[in-house]
Amino acid sequence: MNTEVQDTTETRKLITVTLTGEETQQEEQAIVKEFLKIAKIPGFRPGKAPQEMVKKRYHKEIAKELEQRLVGKAHESGVAKSDFEVFNVIDLDAQVTKA
Repeated sequence: MNTEVQDTTETRKLITVTLTGEETQQEEQAIVKEFLKIAKIPGFRPGKAPQEMVKKRYHKEIAKELEQRLVGKAHESGVAKSDFEVFNVIDLDAQVTKA
């Protein structure tokens, strides 16, 4: 995780956090494992459905959860690595780009 802090004004900072594809994949795998435990798919007992089937059926929910977790982790990491106190988050913009 790479963190960069820029001064935009005297009282505002811009924190840019860059995650690697490996970090993103690890987080996605953790989420899929959680979904595997509770997924209800016809013909399978809970926790016994194939991973690919769970990914396909719950792809929107998995993507939403992944975004929420990554943004949360990036925010925590950015604030933890900076030397200032955060009083209010003005704008939180998650941009996904593939390198």
